[in-house]
Amino acid sequence: MRHIQGIFIDVKNQTITETTILTGLIPIYKLLNCRVVDIIHLSDNSGIYIDDEGLLIDEDMVEGYFTIKGKGQFYAGSGLLVGFDELRSDTSTTLNVEQVKKLVTFYTPEQVPQANKEPKMIFMTIDEYEIFKKNNNA
Repeated sequence: MRHIQGIFIDVKNQTITETTILTGLIPIYKLLNCRVVDIIHLSDNSGIYIDDEGLLIDEDMVEGYFTIKGKGQFYAGSGLLVGFDELRSDTSTTLNVEQVKKLVTFYTPEQVPQANKEPKMIFMTIDEYEIFKKNNNA
């Protein structure tokens, strides 16, 4: 394993900081305090790891939420922004803290409407997905 530079989105302290982390899922699970992760793709070469079960855990256990400009939903728990290489392996991010601060908005659990604390699943055709990606910069 090797070290990479990432950006930690800390919902508990509502801070965004650079961090060095070992590659692989176990260090990410430990940092995000979760068992399963998903990725919010920001571009072809960057994304944010989030707790995939964040909206499924007991609401009293969620330390906070955040949104990403242009993504239109709330994410429960902290996140880790990393870069990706041409093989989709994790690499150091090319973004800096100031750029990420412009994308992220923090929320306490009390600020998030109850309807946004519920997990949602959307089914769509491949054609609908391509339109969705185009309209949402996904």
